[in-house]
Amino acid sequence: MMNDGIKKLLDLQKIDKVIDGYLAQMEEIPLAVLDKHSQIQQAKQSEEEIKNKVRAFQLKKKEKELELATHEEKIKKREAELNSLNSNEAYKAVLSEINQSKKEKELIEDAILTIMLESDTAQQGIAQVSQEAKDNEKKFLGEIKILEEESSKLQALVNEEKKVRDDYTAGIPADVIKRYNYIREHRKGSALMAIKGECCDGCNTNLTQSVINEVKKGKDMIICESCSSILYFPADPKPASDENVIPIVA
Repeated sequence: MMNDGIKKLLDLQKIDKVIDGYLAQMEEIPLAVLDKHSQIQQAKQSEEEIKNKVRAFQLKKKEKELELATHEEKIKKREAELNSLNSNEAYKAVLSEINQSKKEKELIEDAILTIMLESDTAQQGIAQVSQEAKDNEKKFLGEIKILEEESSKLQALVNEEKKVRDDYTAGIPADVIKRYNYIREHRKGSALMAIKGECCDGCNTNLTQSVINEVKKGKDMIICESCSSILYFPADPKPASDENVIPIVA
């Protein structure tokens, strides 16, 4: 025999499980939205990294060009000195210095050419990465919009179920609802648990025969001393797994 109050609370628990299911889905949405924003930022960061790389090449090229100008000025100056030298040894020494500067000048010119090639390659990459970043942003913003719409739908369903809950609880004594809510809040889920065999299905604790008998009488609400759940015998021998079915919103 099942207490009528227990029957009402079981129906209430089913409503609450539906609400919990919707809320659980809603809790996941902000994290998903945050992940989408993170992916947008990552794409923009990749674009900025390439731009910084191009700026570094440009700066390095300017440094090399200044270095090249210094060597060219040095060569020009030393070449102008050649005609004024009086000894063969001095002439050879300055000529050797000029040749060394020319070799260094060639190395700098090669370095500048390499930098320009690398800069051009990076510059071409900017356009590609920039387009990818724009495409990804458009894609992820679209996905964020879908997630926000889903959240709105879920909220509407929660509101509907809460109205059903309010209407339903109006027919249950306030002290019973208070007790039910307290147990449910502290157990973070189901307030009622079936007796399976001689155990509480919530904590698997063996129940005394006295407790089992009291539950069978169906006169009072009997609490499991171990997990504080309200105990009941299922109306049929099938497991009450259907109570745990959570509607999924596409």
